[in-house]
Amino acid sequence: MRDAIDDLVEREVQLSGATRESVFDALVELDVELSRRRLRSRADERKKNYLHNRVSRLLLYFRHGFSSSSSNATPEDVRLINLIEALPSS
Repeated sequence: MRDAIDDLVEREVQLSGATRESVFDALVELDVELSRRRLRSRADERKKNYLHNRVSRLLLYFRHGFSSSSSNATPEDVRLINLIEALPSS
């Protein structure tokens, strides 16, 4: 299922001069935005929580290294991680 996180990462990796750190920073900004957002409907709140949890997983993989053999990452997360890992460090 494609969502705002897929769109964000794909857009960021396409930018000229993109680095792992620039994508990490964009994910942190999204995480902060999701944390601040207050929603009224339960469905919107569930979607926000899903996105927040997914961003948190990606940030954990990013900071602590990623090993697909020892992870329960979804195929979507693995695809995004591979996109990010292909970028230069800085």
